[in-house]
Amino acid sequence: MEQVELYELFGDFPVALLVVTKEGVVVAASKAAASMLGATPQQLVSSKLSTFSHRAEQEIIDVLKHCSRTTKSTLVPLKLINTENQSILSSRGCLFKPAFAKNDQAKKIIIYLE
Repeated sequence: MEQVELYELFGDFPVALLVVTKEGVVVAASKAAASMLGATPQQLVSSKLSTFSHRAEQEIIDVLKHCSRTTKSTLVPLKLINTENQSILSSRGCLFKPAFAKNDQAKKIIIYLE
């Protein structure tokens, strides 16, 4: 399965998921995640995760780099913001999971938004 097909399939998942690079750039988003963040999946792609968070961009990049070097899932307290109405989403945290690992470092990270 090609990467484009994988991301298209991913978009229809009924849970709020994002795929981001370790630099914090969104490369894919499920419709549920987009709805939660007040955007469309297309609007999320290429945006920075920090756009939707109370944390500074460098803090997020540090977390993502850490996640890319481990095989374990990491629960991160991360308040997210709905860009449509500027409301803060209630969340216990986001589960960061390394994905598509090569050479013991993940190239992308899947984030499950709770």
